[in-house]
Amino acid sequence: MKALIVEVSVAIMLVNLMSASAQIQYNVWVPTNGPLGGDVRHVTVYPSDPNRILANTQNGLFLTTNGGGRWTSVGQSVPSVRAILIAPTNPNNIFLATESGVFLSTNDGTTWGAISGIRLHSLVAGPQISLWLYGGGDSGRVYVSSDRGMTWQLHNTHSQWSVTALAIHPSNPNLIYAGTTGDFDFPGDGVFRSTDGGTSWSNTALPDKSISSLVIDPSNPSVSYAGTRAGGMYPGSGVFKSTNSGSNWLSVGVGMPADSSVRALLLNPLLPLQVYAALEFDGLYKTENGGASWFHVNANLDEGYVECLASAP
Repeated sequence: MKALIVEVSVAIMLVNLMSASAQIQYNVWVPTNGPLGGDVRHVTVYPSDPNRILANTQNGLFLTTNGGGRWTSVGQSVPSVRAILIAPTNPNNIFLATESGVFLSTNDGTTWGAISGIRLHSLVAGPQISLWLYGGGDSGRVYVSSDRGMTWQLHNTHSQWSVTALAIHPSNPNLIYAGTTGDFDFPGDGVFRSTDGGTSWSNTALPDKSISSLVIDPSNPSVSYAGTRAGGMYPGSGVFKSTNSGSNWLSVGVGMPADSSVRALLLNPLLPLQVYAALEFDGLYKTENGGASWFHVNANLDEGYVECLASAP
C-alpha cells in the first residue's frame, strides 16, 4: 500500500506511507485540489493506477487522473450514491449503489446506465474469477449477483435493519459477514455470518451495535475487524476484533476516546497488523499491533470528522 486517502468534511487529503528506504514525512496529510461540492462521502482508488481516484460528494461524482491535482465531474446525473465499486479485473467498469438502484458505467464514468432497481447500502466484489457482486439492502436483505449485476438473488439475514457493511472471505466466497445499522435511537443487530454463500445466516455477536465497517485480514482470514457507530441509548461503540472467523468479538480500542463512533476501517494488506480507523468526531487513529493500542495520525488534518478511507495499491 503506497498511499492512503482520507475524506474530511470538504476536501480529500493524501498521506504517503513511508517504506524502509523512502525519504518522505510519515503520517502527514496534504490537501488535494478539490473536489469542490460539499462533503466527500466515498473515495475509491483505481486498482491499476493510484493517480486515478473517484470521489462522491453532495454534488455528484468526480474523477481525478493525476492524484488530486484536477477533478472532473463524471456522474452528476446519478442519484444519491451509497457505495462505489471499481471492477478489479476491468477498471473501465464502475458500479454505483444508489438510493434508486444499481448503475454501471463501462467507459470510465463517461456515461451511466441503470442495471437494477435494487436499493443497496453496501456493495463489494467477491473473490471469484468471474465477477460476483454482493450488496447489502434494507431490512436485513443481502443480494448476490453472479452476472455482473444484471440479475440478483435475494438472501435474508432476518435483521430489521439495513445491511451497511459487507466483507467476503478472500478465498472462500461461502464465508460472508454482514453488518447492520439502526437509526439514532436504536442500534443495529450487529454482525451476521453466512458459511454457505448467503443462503443462511447467524447473528454471531455485537447484537446491540450499529456496524459501519467490516474488514478481513487477507493474510489470516480468521482475523477480522468491525467498526461500530455511537448513538442513542447504547454506549460501547468503537473497534472490535475477531480471531476465530467471527464467532467472538472483543473490543480493541485502547488509546481511542471512549465510545468512539467509527465511520470506516482500512487494513493495510502488506502490513496486516496496521489498521486505520476514521472517527466521526475525533479524526484518524492507527494501530500497528493489530488493535492492541491506537494512536492519533492527524498531522495537518484540520477536520475532526473523517467520513471514509481508501488506499492506493
